[in-house]
Amino acid sequence: RQFGYDDVFDLMLWNKYLLKRYGEKHHIIMYGKGMGANTILNTAGLNKLKNVDCIISDGAYSDVLSYLAAKAQKAIKLPSFITKPIMRTIVMNETGRDLKDMDTIKYVAKNSIPTIFIHSRHNQDVDVKNVYALYNNNTSPKELFVVREDHFYDMNLDDPYAKVLPEFLSEYIA
Repeated sequence: RQFGYDDVFDLMLWNKYLLKRYGEKHHIIMYGKGMGANTILNTAGLNKLKNVDCIISDGAYSDVLSYLAAKAQKAIKLPSFITKPIMRTIVMNETGRDLKDMDTIKYVAKNSIPTIFIHSRHNQDVDVKNVYALYNNNTSPKELFVVREDHFYDMNLDDPYAKVLPEFLSEYIA
């Protein structure tokens, strides 16, 4: 119900636990899919992740309000100028949170951790245009990895583009 925003605190605690358990010199790669990717990106933008060498964001959305409005548009066939205020009011009444504040773009604009943005053109949950907004606003070293397949792990390993992920990881893993 918090769309990857209050989960930031859980991820910060998990990060601290890993470093306490395995040592301060331990290096971490964080992978998140959907809302999990948003949680990682939001936490990184707050500069609250330690010893994270790189982030793999798979299928993240740019902001919660647009994400929920798009889902409502598909379900009830109303335009966004109607669904956005409705969704914002519903969430505000139920959680006391303003969806306009839940904007991952403002967090990636402060991200300093190398990030690869993966998104499938066939993602039925999050439109591919979201990855371009995140990528274009991200300030860390970055790579864009938009795949034709349903999932990046379905792609043909002979495809030259399939080398992007391993090359990115090898460049930023300490």
